[in-house]
Amino acid sequence: MILVQIENDLSAAAGEYGEGDQFRGIRVPVLRGFSRKYKDIGLNEADSLLRSPYHEDRLLALFFLIRLYAKGDESVRLEVYNLYRKRTRLINSTGAACRESC
Repeated sequence: MILVQIENDLSAAAGEYGEGDQFRGIRVPVLRGFSRKYKDIGLNEADSLLRSPYHEDRLLALFFLIRLYAKGDESVRLEVYNLYRKRTRLINSTGAACRESC
């Protein structure tokens, strides 16, 4: 029941902008906890998560990218920016969720 509500809330139905998103059913506070627990995740791992078909994986990747950007020097920030730009098409509704929850 919760997954159906999540899909409805995130416009994942056919013809909507989140069409095709898959969901694990993991709530945002849990994902935030993962991002704190695994704070040493690097750019390559975040990139792998960004390419996942699962909405929560991509949101977790964004949490990692936010942390990397905030703590990084200019070169790290540029790498994070370039990765984000490269993967923007994969972010879709995850970006909206991140803006609301970050």
